[in-house]
Amino acid sequence: MLILKKHYTIDNHLFIFVVVQCLYFLDLTHQYKNMQGNSINRKKKPTNPQKETFNKKLNVKEEANKFKPTSLISKTDKKNRILYISIQILVTFGVYFITFQNNYTNWDDGKYVDENPLIKPLDGETVKQMFTSDNLSHRYWMGNYHPLTMLTLNVNYALAEKDEEGKAKPFGFQLVNIILHIINTLLVFFILFKLVKDEKLAFFAALLFGIHTMHVESVSWIAERKDVLYTAFFLTSLYIYTLYAEQKKITLYIISFLLFVLSLLSKGQAVSLSVTLLLIDYFYDRKLLSLKVILEKLPFIILAAVFGLIAIEAQKAGNAIQEINTTPIISRIGVAAWGFMMYILKLILPVRLSAIYPYTDLVNQTIPAYFWTGFIVVAVAVYAAIKTFKTDKIIFISIGFFVVNIFLLLQLIPVGSAVYADRYAYIPSIGFYLLFVYLLSKIKKIDIKITQAMFVLYIALLSVLTIYRIQVWKDSRTLWEDVIEKQPGAVVALNNLGSVYNQISSDYKDDYDYENFKIYNQKSIVCFDRAIELKPDYTSAFYNRGYAKRLMGFEFNDTAYVYAAIEDFNKAISTDLTFVRAYQERGSCYDWLRNFEMAINDYNMALNYEPKNHEIFINRGISKGKTGDFESAIEDFNRAIQLHPENSTAYSNRGLAYAFLKDYEAAIKDYTLSLQLEESENTYYNRGLAYYNTNEPQKAIADFNKAIELKFKSYDVYYYLGMSYLQLEQTDEACKYFKIGAENNYSPAVQAYNYYCSVTGNE
Repeated sequence: MLILKKHYTIDNHLFIFVVVQCLYFLDLTHQYKNMQGNSINRKKKPTNPQKETFNKKLNVKEEANKFKPTSLISKTDKKNRILYISIQILVTFGVYFITFQNNYTNWDDGKYVDENPLIKPLDGETVKQMFTSDNLSHRYWMGNYHPLTMLTLNVNYALAEKDEEGKAKPFGFQLVNIILHIINTLLVFFILFKLVKDEKLAFFAALLFGIHTMHVESVSWIAERKDVLYTAFFLTSLYIYTLYAEQKKITLYIISFLLFVLSLLSKGQAVSLSVTLLLIDYFYDRKLLSLKVILEKLPFIILAAVFGLIAIEAQKAGNAIQEINTTPIISRIGVAAWGFMMYILKLILPVRLSAIYPYTDLVNQTIPAYFWTGFIVVAVAVYAAIKTFKTDKIIFISIGFFVVNIFLLLQLIPVGSAVYADRYAYIPSIGFYLLFVYLLSKIKKIDIKITQAMFVLYIALLSVLTIYRIQVWKDSRTLWEDVIEKQPGAVVALNNLGSVYNQISSDYKDDYDYENFKIYNQKSIVCFDRAIELKPDYTSAFYNRGYAKRLMGFEFNDTAYVYAAIEDFNKAISTDLTFVRAYQERGSCYDWLRNFEMAINDYNMALNYEPKNHEIFINRGISKGKTGDFESAIEDFNRAIQLHPENSTAYSNRGLAYAFLKDYEAAIKDYTLSLQLEESENTYYNRGLAYYNTNEPQKAIADFNKAIELKFKSYDVYYYLGMSYLQLEQTDEACKYFKIGAENNYSPAVQAYNYYCSVTGNE
């Protein structure tokens, strides 16, 4: 298998150099006053903040000054803060700038954009459907209840520049994701500064959040808009709550709660905020068991419970939640421990990242023994939290923030087909960054300049890794070939890569490059074979393999491939009786085999589940037309046009049905409507035939020539060109085209050439 390797360009090298120089300049030129010791620790007494500068020792300001109003800052402090904010924006945007070179992937991007029924049009009814649709597949789109995310995508689509095919270009979606990520980075800075009262410590922790490689999945993946959007509301709510904890103003509490609602409407994962707020209460020495604190949290907890149930229901609707009864509890605990450890290791050094980290045994649902080593890290984290609960607030709140926000994502309730995922670390990682920078500031044995230099190099390394990782997300092929290189047992990646190869093969077929068509078609089948081997009940892989075999059978007139495709569609339907596309494709196979009764039965089944699918009506109409039931076929085409008035195929096929009924005037009208919507060599050919049958040879000749220009495949077009010239009594011209058809063994052209040309001497 070909594995594509991408490398960051010389421009990226220059950017990394600028980042390093900017951070090093910041370290060497700015002196910040701070006090000695760890003033947050309750056992240590505060010291005079004038005694030490920040360049001697990174630390946090004394706890006694913790509630100092942030508005009482000097002009120098304001300038420094502006500098910090500017650097965060510049560096984060610079690292992610290469995202604009990326395209959509076939991992949900299309389903969230072009195939999304709630993304167009932008009107009140569409917005209402996002929140309250009776159609569960719409309300819980892609297994999520996230109407606010859908709304932002809707607006994005309305404003996006469209390509020649009318599809939205990815730039606008990518730009919004990056802007939201920058906003989140700044929110991390403000929240951490609010807690630790040390701008430099908050700055470096926020910068880690902004450029860390594990966040590429959340930012560069268009379909993951929900991650960066819910985080923006999550962090804003958290920041407002810290203000409330300081100032006790009920207005701030209400604003924080409303922002929590918006976060939940963006992604159900926001439920963890209800517990995270308790960490803020702990930090501000509020009595956690007091009636006031409990009543304050009650609305958050109730709402979190409601949206938690909605999230579970949505995941079930999207078939994302595995049956818990089939997954042993002991296996789930082992997976959770391993995932916990891997999140921390990947945050420390984000190498060999993958879009999917698959389960090792999908059939028996067992886990390898090394998964249990994760409990070592779990035990260390628990011990550290207990040890620092009364001695070091920063360490405790860092660990607590990570644990609280990662806990529900540790697959104790199995969701999807991955043990862990980079995107799940987006919010929990904030706790890790705070702990990392804070512990770095506590190192006494290493000179501060050495510590700073090590940190700057670490930032540069992360920037390089992030830029490289963004290029992995360039398109579907680079993404899935990267996954298969690192995780060869990832069935989703195998299935999606097979789909990529399938699309490449179709593109070659359209360009009449049948050698490469066959090569990539076979590569796609190999991917599907491997996916089915690893997951014998993989519905999507059976369907996709059937589709690939159908293409081979149709293109090379090979019935063995067509029957093999039917077998795969049978297996796909046996695992999902509502799989509409499988019924459609199986119907097309039966149609090709001229078993029109079976084809129509399959289209009927598909319509039972999707009665407003215009494509099914078109396909059923075609099969009915082949049985000679043209009137019934026209009824199906009429219904398709009612459902989708701008579908050129419906008009074209209705025109063909009218032509068989010898209603050439109606046929020409439909062909013309079809061509106004989309040019097609077949439609030009069919309209040419209609003009020929109505004795309009000049119009027929124009249409036949246009069909040839568009690479019409059959040589009968040359025969009818010749016949049209005969209508104009231009035998010499007619013989030129009869000869082309005859040389390619088209029987009517051979006969016409022998009759009109060889005997008379006209060639």
